[in-house]
Amino acid sequence: DEDILKKTGADLYRELVRVYSVAELEDYFKAGIWKEDLIKADLQLVWAHRREAGAPDPPDLEDVPMPKVPKVAPMFARPVTPGSVIPGAVRPGLTPNAMIRPTAVVPGAKVSPPMAVNGATSGPAAELKLIALFIAKWKLDPTKAKMLLAKMTPAKRRYVITNFKNTTNAADSTGALEQYITQCEKTNAWGAAVAAATTTTTPVTPGVITPRPAVAKAVVPAGAAAVAGVKRPIAPVTVMDPSKRPRITPVATVTPPTAKAMQVRPVAPRPVTPGVRPPMQLGARPAIRPVTPAAKAQEKPGNLIRSLLQKL
Repeated sequence: DEDILKKTGADLYRELVRVYSVAELEDYFKAGIWKEDLIKADLQLVWAHRREAGAPDPPDLEDVPMPKVPKVAPMFARPVTPGSVIPGAVRPGLTPNAMIRPTAVVPGAKVSPPMAVNGATSGPAAELKLIALFIAKWKLDPTKAKMLLAKMTPAKRRYVITNFKNTTNAADSTGALEQYITQCEKTNAWGAAVAAATTTTTPVTPGVITPRPAVAKAVVPAGAAAVAGVKRPIAPVTVMDPSKRPRITPVATVTPPTAKAMQVRPVAPRPVTPGVRPPMQLGARPAIRPVTPAAKAQEKPGNLIRSLLQKL
């Protein structure tokens, strides 16, 4: 473990990824600077959990890829010294009234530890970091201290971490912590902190819909309600002169002519006027020429007398 803690930068973060594969690079590398103290605290805490739980050996370091560190501009890669100002970090137009004033410290009052920003005080990751810093501060046994703090509620754990002080024997800090927790359980010293946590945090039951409080509506007189309901005044209706009023005529629809069926008209024969010879058509020739009867030969007088005599 000591050889691992001697590493720095990306190599130290690689050791953390080896035992804590869900570690995020953004939590340990910001503005071009590695947070090595935070990485070492999480490494010690994770190794203590693995020993207590009997976890198998972690994968080989050669199997863990090196983290891809994003490139940062040189201006942001330099560490910021206290009291210095980064060019472009201060926006113009701020007045003295808009600046944050320091909180006045009252003598004799108990100062609470500073709270993290953006909700970093809640969640399993924040609890693990808080416990790791507490163990490193008082040089406690990680396994025993973790077992003692894991049995308590978050409100009691916060109270112990905030108010515990070991002034008797620095070598036996873990025993002093155990005695302090036992004394708090007997005297209920954390009662106010637990009550404040339960009142500020309302548990949400899944599947239960909290009814909204009924809001009383203001009573408005009928006249005022009628006036308030009108969004804009009604414009006066102007009457136009009938001679100037535009006349709107319906649009005439044009019906296309329908094609009628062609009918064959019978040809009536023309009446033929008697005595009038129909005109001859030029170039027309009758197909059959009429045959006129031949004239009879004149009978001789002797033949007539002969026939009369024969009849007698």
